[in-house]
Amino acid sequence: MSLSGKQRTILAAPQNIRLLDIGADGRVLLSVERQEPEIIAIDPASGKQRRGLEWFDASLMGDILPDGNAIVFLEWGGPAGPLYLQVYRKLDGSAPVALGPGAQPRFSADGTWVAGPLLTRPPQVALNPTGAGESRRLGWERSRA
Repeated sequence: MSLSGKQRTILAAPQNIRLLDIGADGRVLLSVERQEPEIIAIDPASGKQRRGLEWFDASLMGDILPDGNAIVFLEWGGPAGPLYLQVYRKLDGSAPVALGPGAQPRFSADGTWVAGPLLTRPPQVALNPTGAGESRRLGWERSRA
């Protein structure tokens, strides 16, 4: 936008582009950006790097078991839906397992449950088992002072 308030379209494109600068002569400096999240782990037994632990195109690391044998992460692309998706993955080479909706996944102390907020109104907490069992939702109660 000029100082007089006139707007000018610099560039319309179907991808993430960041406008970094416009020179006095009208030249434009742009940055084309592309997110490529990757989850990498170190195998605790062998010390070898394990790459490609993400699932679809939008996986964000959440938590790792203390023994280093499994992770849980948030998926917000692919099959996730509006409440995101908690995904459990053993580091033994097996496929990831969709646990259920939820954000910011964290393991329970014994590793049998994954908890995280559900971005609903009113807010809830999702509890998803890493093995057999049913997912649960806990309501959020406000204390009244």
